[in-house]
Amino acid sequence: MIDIDALFQETRAALSGAALVSFEWWARTARLAIDAEDWPTALDRLARLSDVLRDHADAQTALLALELTCCLRGNLPGRVDVALNRWTPGPSTALLRGVMAEAVTAKNQAALVVAKQVTAKAPGFGFGWAAQAEIQEQRQAWSEAAKSWTFAQADLGSRARIRAGIASLRAGDAHTGRAMLRDAAIGPEVFDWVVLGWASSRFWTDRLRAYDMLADAFAADQRAEPNAPRSLAQLRDLLAAVIEQLPLTLTAIEHERLSDLVGLLDPLEQASATHALN
Repeated sequence: MIDIDALFQETRAALSGAALVSFEWWARTARLAIDAEDWPTALDRLARLSDVLRDHADAQTALLALELTCCLRGNLPGRVDVALNRWTPGPSTALLRGVMAEAVTAKNQAALVVAKQVTAKAPGFGFGWAAQAEIQEQRQAWSEAAKSWTFAQADLGSRARIRAGIASLRAGDAHTGRAMLRDAAIGPEVFDWVVLGWASSRFWTDRLRAYDMLADAFAADQRAEPNAPRSLAQLRDLLAAVIEQLPLTLTAIEHERLSDLVGLLDPLEQASATHALN
């Protein structure tokens, strides 16, 4: 969650004299509205601070973070463009990273509007594109998510490229997905996503990659390797998720490979998974 007090302090830090006095008045009334969860009033009060902060880029960005937070918590997508129209992107854009994280968890109409309009105003802000991509994934808009992850590489590098490849596979664009995942270093933080991505491909040879990754991970766990990507319980949950999204028709080699994996589950899980395979 966004630290409202820290953002107010960040906004206050650049001010002195009459500007600081004026800021304190409007900031206090805005904070009262925020505490009361009166989001439209809070936005009105915060808007009055814009003139006070006109010459302070960092403070303007902290103020924008406060305004966008109110838009998210109040689900007020119509107020997003008003806040962004007063803002000029600069080095302090990183102050919006926390807002992007909150947008991903908000799961309301304002969330995608915030992420989209921030990236429209600051197209080089990779964390904005990443937030947009994650929200699009929540909505299973895989083609749009793949594009957004591609732009997110500005700040997230290979992790964004991997996520773009996964989204491409899920969108049915196996050619692009394979190219983006080729030679990628698959760390624990994206292991589940990559397995589910390959398993969702409409090409059985891609799906075999997912089964091979799972088999290798089960083997690493059984050998108690210190760098095993997942615990046994996590791998069993992941295998269950893979089986749940299988296509209606499997090739013989897929059925054989999955049957071997199902044998690594406990008896109750095996019965359920075997029923799903048949």
